[in-house]
Amino acid sequence: MNIFVQIKQIGKRRDVVQKQPFILNRTPHTVQELFNAITAVLVDEFNQRTKNNSAESILKYLSLQNITDMASVGKISFDVDYNSNKIDLVDAQKNVHLAFQDGLFRVFLNETELTDLQQPVNLKENDTLVFIRLVMLAGRM
Repeated sequence: MNIFVQIKQIGKRRDVVQKQPFILNRTPHTVQELFNAITAVLVDEFNQRTKNNSAESILKYLSLQNITDMASVGKISFDVDYNSNKIDLVDAQKNVHLAFQDGLFRVFLNETELTDLQQPVNLKENDTLVFIRLVMLAGRM
């Protein structure tokens, strides 16, 4: 199933939220199944990337925009995983569920907020998901 995910990257100075295509292996029926399906795809991509991590990935260059964006969050890197440990899918899915329940991010499906893991989802081809990561602020007023 093809859907679109809108992402606001950390450190981007532009207000543009880009739509990116995302392919799900199965059609989810609840928010929890949706998170599990998305997490499974991303964990598989990450594990494949670390498996194929070779010298050619070290030769990758950074554009001035990449450097500026990364500098604004305090770390400039080439996206190389020096640890090369694989991510456990079950642990990753538990972390996503906990982060959602703790209110660390919000999810909208075609402008309708998804608020509960057991909430039914009527996901159709080419629907748009928006993930908004909430940042906790600390300090005195």
